[in-house]
Amino acid sequence: MAALELTQERVTPDQIRAKLHEIDGTVQTTAQAAAPIGVSAGVVAIILMVLLAYFLGRSRSRKRHTYVEIRRL
Repeated sequence: MAALELTQERVTPDQIRAKLHEIDGTVQTTAQAAAPIGVSAGVVAIILMVLLAYFLGRSRSRKRHTYVEIRRL
């Protein structure tokens, strides 16, 4: 960064608006670039949670299942 120069100039509302629009444009560009990464990370996280629930439930059912035998009299 360059050294700041102290001047007696007043900052106008138009200068503030211009700077805010510049910052907003940068934020919008960054958000649009990061959106696909966030979506794919969310999909992967959901798939991992479903697989984890499936395998944990499967192992519990193997430990706690009852055999029921029905005989005709």
